[in-house]
Amino acid sequence: MNALRTYAGLLCLTFLFSCSQFSTREEPVSDWSFKGKMAVQNETESSSFNIYWLQQAEQYQIELSGPFGQGLTTIKGEPGLVVLIRGDDLLYSDSLSNLVAENTTLNLPLDYLQYWVRALPAPGVTYQASQNESGQTTGILQSGWNVSINGYFDQSDHLPKKLSFAKAKQSGKLVIREWPQAPTLTE
Repeated sequence: MNALRTYAGLLCLTFLFSCSQFSTREEPVSDWSFKGKMAVQNETESSSFNIYWLQQAEQYQIELSGPFGQGLTTIKGEPGLVVLIRGDDLLYSDSLSNLVAENTTLNLPLDYLQYWVRALPAPGVTYQASQNESGQTTGILQSGWNVSINGYFDQSDHLPKKLSFAKAKQSGKLVIREWPQAPTLTE
């Protein structure tokens, strides 16, 4: 159960990304994926893990693992239902944020990650955003979380390469290794 809590906590911090409303580009396609490495910390713990996120419309599948694929944890979700799978253990919740809050001591807005990782604010929540001279988003302040986008794969695209995020004594960094073409979700 401690391993589940650690991975759920790590997942929580993965998604940590409040007053002008503007968009720097058109809404991106709804099917996407990324592979990367995440490091998170709070007052009492720190950890790092590999992450693979596959998003297709409103459904997602997230795989978290340690070095060399150790300790694989899979999270599958859609609006209203999220399932964490680790070995024979299953945990259910109605949202990614609630899954973490119900099973750890963390209270993180993880449901925002699918937007922040694409340099977008989560919809329906006030935010402030900053841009560079190329029109790329360099920062988002939303729900008290300060998200910094520290690099893009190309000067002309809007696919972030490095993100950092912080609120109070919780913080993390995400380095995206690649944005592969999104395959089909598995059952």
